[in-house]
Amino acid sequence: MKRLLVALSLATIPLYGCQDENLEASINEEEVWKTQEIIVRDEKQSTVVERLQQENDIVNFIKKLHLKQWKSATLPNDLNALGTFSFIQEETIKFGQENLPSKKSNICELIYYEDSRYVTLKVIGFKIHFEVPNQVAHDLQAYFIKE
Repeated sequence: MKRLLVALSLATIPLYGCQDENLEASINEEEVWKTQEIIVRDEKQSTVVERLQQENDIVNFIKKLHLKQWKSATLPNDLNALGTFSFIQEETIKFGQENLPSKKSNICELIYYEDSRYVTLKVIGFKIHFEVPNQVAHDLQAYFIKE
């Protein structure tokens, strides 16, 4: 399969291409921790379900994604978006900038589809679809469907 180079980021991390249907293991995990907030939105109710703002919560969420086990996929036609995870980061203060109000920007979004193992990563104008492990799908769905 052709090597696809797309600059993606979950908080500015590059994910490099697809080879043999697997997401390559070249994820810069140090960059992931730059995410400062994850906003969880329910698509059906158009409400914010949760905000992950504590560093420990964000780190645990990202670890539970098991990014290295994701496989590129084609979405089935009958899927409905259940919710979205928006990854937020404050813009970096550059040399010479002082006391400016901080601006937060949406780095990327992860869309989870109801009762499925599929997600879509939206970043810098690209949408890439993945199949995730069962446990990851269960963990993502738990944000929207309380048992």
